[in-house]
Amino acid sequence: MGYLAAGFVAIWLLVMVYVVFMALRQGKLEQELVGLEEALQEQRRNAPID
Repeated sequence: MGYLAAGFVAIWLLVMVYVVFMALRQGKLEQELVGLEEALQEQRRNAPID
């Protein structure tokens, strides 16, 4: 029964590490998206009107 508990704890630790990793990655992607949106708005403001 000890191996079952150890395996259960190990799996949950791996899941938690994965969730934290994905949350950090999502934060970075959101920051990049904001930067790209700002760059697009700047480009649209500076574009010549035809």
